[in-house]
Amino acid sequence: MVCKKLVNNVCTVASELAETDATPTPEQCRFCSEAAIPKQNINVVTISLAIAKANVLKKNELIEEYKRSLSQTGILHDLKNDLKRTHTESLHETCTYNHDNLCTILERLTNESTTSFVTNDDCKNCSLCSEPKTINEFTVCQSLKRLLESNRYEHRKHIKLVTAVKSIIGPGTMLHRKIEFLASKKCGCETKVMLMNEMGPLACAQDIQTILTWLKDATILSGLPFVELTIQNLVNESIEESITLYNKYNLLPILDL
Repeated sequence: MVCKKLVNNVCTVASELAETDATPTPEQCRFCSEAAIPKQNINVVTISLAIAKANVLKKNELIEEYKRSLSQTGILHDLKNDLKRTHTESLHETCTYNHDNLCTILERLTNESTTSFVTNDDCKNCSLCSEPKTINEFTVCQSLKRLLESNRYEHRKHIKLVTAVKSIIGPGTMLHRKIEFLASKKCGCETKVMLMNEMGPLACAQDIQTILTWLKDATILSGLPFVELTIQNLVNESIEESITLYNKYNLLPILDL
């Protein structure tokens, strides 16, 4: 699909939002043209591209727009409800999702029966998650990993799975677990968590000063002192944890999807 908003490889929509030139990747253009709502306009793709290119002040202005365009929590909620509509959860030792070593959770997430074979170790890893036998870190990440390794990944078909992975193992989620005590109704923490997850650990490492600025504002709103070195160490730890999980499932390539 030809995009009239792309001029000399510059996205005019994102550039206008960021007030500077914003050049998208081919994958970003494809998703914007085929799957995003509204297509080739102000949507989650163009807003996130603008945020990546904008200066610090402009980034903060764009965050609320991004929040209205994407809710990762909603996507995870939809995936879990979809699973519950077709299965009855079991609290017994035997997993009702394992049918002759084929995991129906993986099958539903991937829409592929050929990628749903599981071993005893797979089942053990799933059972060790904080929410076993459902949509969790293992089932979501393993599903996407298998799709990529088998060359069965389709962007439009599996975009919700990509978003779910970013939500579960992203640096924003890792950081929020450590500093949840800073959250307040005015800080916009939920939005910043989603934004960090969408950026991914590598981009967050490159733009750490922006993240520290957000956290400084949050500590002020909470009436707590801002100890920059301590907070920066927590951010770095969260980024490293996220990178470790991405590497564990060989999923760093999805950051370019």
